[in-house]
Amino acid sequence: MPKRPRPKLERTRTSKRSRPVTNDVSSEANMSASERDSSSDQLLAESEPVPDNLSTSAQTSQGDSVSEQDGALEEVTDPVGDVLKFVDMVNETFTRVHPVFYQGSYSQALNDAKQELRFLVVYLHQDNNQDCIKFCRETLADRSVIEYINGHSLFWVCNTSSGEGDRVCHTLKTSIYPFVGVIVYKESRMTLVARMEGPTNAEELVNRLTAVISANDSYLENARQERISRSLTQRIRREQDAAYLESLRVDQEKERRKNEEEERKQNALREEKAREQAEQEKREAIKRAKIDMASEIPPEPEAAHPDCLSVVFKLPSGERIERRFLKTHKLKDVYNFVFCHPSSPDVFEIATNFPKRVLETTTAPEQTLIDAGLRGSQVLFVYDLEA
Repeated sequence: MPKRPRPKLERTRTSKRSRPVTNDVSSEANMSASERDSSSDQLLAESEPVPDNLSTSAQTSQGDSVSEQDGALEEVTDPVGDVLKFVDMVNETFTRVHPVFYQGSYSQALNDAKQELRFLVVYLHQDNNQDCIKFCRETLADRSVIEYINGHSLFWVCNTSSGEGDRVCHTLKTSIYPFVGVIVYKESRMTLVARMEGPTNAEELVNRLTAVISANDSYLENARQERISRSLTQRIRREQDAAYLESLRVDQEKERRKNEEEERKQNALREEKAREQAEQEKREAIKRAKIDMASEIPPEPEAAHPDCLSVVFKLPSGERIERRFLKTHKLKDVYNFVFCHPSSPDVFEIATNFPKRVLETTTAPEQTLIDAGLRGSQVLFVYDLEA
């Protein structure tokens, strides 16, 4: 029996005249999972060169569009279900020992690989293909393949007979099976960097995956460094913004306290001015009152007058004032005399010494001195009520 041709990893060269049309997954990342699954023109399928020491089994036509055309395929109603059905088939029909399968749609796998900055290995299976059957039973069950794929990538699988698998076949332009493709986040988009079509064993698969991943790992490392730098820049900006806001808050608090203190001072000044104004008005009123009352004080009688009453007033300042009144004079006359004296307090009361008795100068101003109990010579004390 003639030997099968050794499978080769394909690399695509970029035409000098044109570039392959690429589908940037960054726009896809903004879509919901259901939208990504149902939108066929969002699936990535760009081929890029692989390392020179890897041979290729086919060449993608230069300048071919890698996005699906609207209406070219039937709508995929359950892409995740298609993937899970094939996973169940592998477990039930071929082997339960295999790399960890990504249990989601192709679009979801692309998005997770981009977010996690990991390689995405894609396997497309064809029913009744003996090479595919052998690949599932032997190659995928090999311990070295399991360890390498689990340690270096996400692994997405699907059957070409399903809607999701058929759509990815058209996207990646596959024709020979088993198909293994390697996708990586390269130059700001998810890019198919290598493909392997046809039969292969575990050793060949691991060697070729190792070469491809080694050749393209720098793109992921650059993306990681960019993310770290961007995250650091954002953290520094957040810290700077927080520091600015705190400084602004402190300045505003200082300004608030300054304004409050200034307002307190202004209020105190206004109150002081109002108090001084009130005092001035009070003094003016008392001055006018003294002038008015002075004319109401009866003239001092002669000492020889039979009804004469001699009174000595002792002021709070210690000053003594002597004045003669008639017994028929009234308490208001005594009060007015003291009030009009320059040394008199503004608010006061007049009382006898012993026993102490306050004269009712305000409550009974019309009472005569004799009725008030004043006779002969009297010493009366003037008490300052504001002292």
